Amino acid sequence: MLNALTQAITLAVVPIVTVVTVNAAGGGWLVLPPSGWMLFPAFLLYAFTMDFFEYLFHRAQHRIPIMWAMHSLHHSDSAMNVSTTHRHHCVEFAIKSMIIYMVGGIIFKANSSIMGLYVLLNLFNFFAHMNLRVGFGRWWMVINSPQYHRIHHSSLREHWNRNFCGLFPIFDVIFHTFHRPNGVAPVTQDTRTPLGR
Repeated sequence: MLNALTQAITLAVVPIVTVVTVNAAGGGWLVLPPSGWMLFPAFLLYAFTMDFFEYLFHRAQHRIPIMWAMHSLHHSDSAMNVSTTHRHHCVEFAIKSMIIYMVGGIIFKANSSIMGLYVLLNLFNFFAHMNLRVGFGRWWMVINSPQYHRIHHSSLREHWNRNFCGLFPIFDVIFHTFHRPNGVAPVTQDTRTPLGR
């Protein structure tokens, strides 16, 4: 429990610190508005861009042997549930921060409003990893769900290398890595392989 709490706090703080540090060093080509009617569109732009980077990073974790060696810990959970959310190798998050959030800080000058909203949105990952038969029916492409993400953790070969998205399944659709949930809850188990599934 203490480990999960520590990881949750770290996941909230590190992206903010990384982006703020890169912004202070001169990064931030695109200045995002801190308030007003443009705040919500700016937040969506930031969230979609960062989730796209998360998607690419996740694909790399399944393709590059050393990254899969770390990421396979996340996939080794025999009973996927909310605790699986932060079941990651400690170095994995450091690498992710150095790549994704550093690039985010170079592209965007993000204010505290945007960063706070993004941290709250990322809490959604707890929901996506829950052991629930919850999908969004015909709206499955709008945002990740436990039913959609469970396919990514499935032990069935036809589900391997599918449903990589963190938040927005549209990236899986664009890059042809989606497997539409059909209401079935596939079995998840320790299926670590020499390279990503």
